[in-house]
Amino acid sequence: MQAKLLPTILFALFACSLGCQEVEKMVTKIKEKVSGEKTAAPTEPKPAEPRRQAVESGTIALLVASEGYQDEELKTTRSIFVDAGFEVAVLSFFGGRATGALGGETVVDKQLEDVLDSVDDYVAVVLVGGPGAAFYHKDKKAHELVQKAVAAGKVVGAICLAPFTLGYAGVLKGHQATAWIGGKYTPEMLAAEGALFRDDSVVVDGSIVTANGPDAAAPFARAVVATLKGN
Repeated sequence: MQAKLLPTILFALFACSLGCQEVEKMVTKIKEKVSGEKTAAPTEPKPAEPRRQAVESGTIALLVASEGYQDEELKTTRSIFVDAGFEVAVLSFFGGRATGALGGETVVDKQLEDVLDSVDDYVAVVLVGGPGAAFYHKDKKAHELVQKAVAAGKVVGAICLAPFTLGYAGVLKGHQATAWIGGKYTPEMLAAEGALFRDDSVVVDGSIVTANGPDAAAPFARAVVATLKGN
């Protein structure tokens, strides 16, 4: 008699187990409905950054658009970098001269493709913004430049529209960052690339420095210098 009842007892225990699981799910749903939010998924930790030594001198690479860089961002950052004891090399996709959105011009010291195997020659790589900076958003060479710079433990900076290039290059995952926001450019675009958007004029997260436009050019440049010098 007991042997005949054993399968029934086991089935009843199994059914109870399923029922308990369903009750637990239901309780979780009720809690979420009451609180108005679901339990947040764990945030993926950002990759560990290479150890970086503080530097007092060296060459900073400034990547500008061949056409349409933001004049004030280039002028201000270059001036502050030089005053702080650093040399500056202007990079662009094409050689010769680059033209600014406001009519300025600058000599291009080196073409982008010519420095991809010599990133170690620079202590920092800084991307200047402006409408022309959108050219680099999906450019593989620009992505390679910043990826190599980050992998080598260099300071990497970007201002205005340029932080979107960092995002598309995959180096902002898990990092706090800011950028120029307006029109089609939204915080969600950076968030989609794993960045943690902050609505601040300048954001420093480890060796990555970002800023949101020409009005922030001076504090942005000073933040890059401070990061280089370990301040």
